[in-house]
Amino acid sequence: MPAFTESIKVGNQAMALYVAVPSGTGPFPAIVVIQHGRGVDTFVRTMVDRLATAGYAAVAPDLYHRLGPGVERSIQQLKDPEIIADVQATVDFLQHHKPRWLTTVATSWYPGAKGASPHWRAPTRFIAR
Repeated sequence: MPAFTESIKVGNQAMALYVAVPSGTGPFPAIVVIQHGRGVDTFVRTMVDRLATAGYAAVAPDLYHRLGPGVERSIQQLKDPEIIADVQATVDFLQHHKPRWLTTVATSWYPGAKGASPHWRAPTRFIAR
């Protein structure tokens, strides 16, 4: 199971993605894993790895990428439109990646984050076919 960190652009900002994919050529169903309050830490990376072991291309975007160094990380610091842009950029990464991994996309998130899941309000192209 290959796992790696990739960097993509969201607006003018670089955003890190933790990516794990099943062994083989795919395509695979994909899941965007939304971080919990501590960010893309060992727990989140382990969940991404487990999803890849189960046959999914899984990606966890670093939603804290806009916060400067030394700034305390908190889910409350994130803005809903930025979360949506980050998740959409992650889906775009999956849709345009070669080799083609993607069959469909789902999201998984920490349900206590901000008390809601704003990424569900992302554009309808959010689900790839």
